[in-house]
Amino acid sequence: MQNAPDVLANVKINYAWKGLTVDLNYNYAGESVTAYNRIAGLDYWTRPTKRTDLHAGYNFGNGMIVDVSVSNLFKDYSYWSHVGKNSLAISDIVNSGSTTLVTLKYEF
Repeated sequence: MQNAPDVLANVKINYAWKGLTVDLNYNYAGESVTAYNRIAGLDYWTRPTKRTDLHAGYNFGNGMIVDVSVSNLFKDYSYWSHVGKNSLAISDIVNSGSTTLVTLKYEF
């Protein structure tokens, strides 16, 4: 089926102890056909993608909270398409890198 990966998987690990919280999220999407070419027989495919996100936070208990989030921790590519299932011809690759966000909050 077009644009439907053969496998989709999501795993989340969460740890909380006193004021500390840690979340680790892993997402996987298998290969899929994105466009059919009935004339030449060369379909347009996407390669499998994976992504790991990390979030850690600590509540100091005095109104101060610090959070750190890292999106795409291992800097895996976000999208990779190509012509032909078993070929990497005419590849289109998007590598968006990693993003880190640090937040400091104070509640009063």
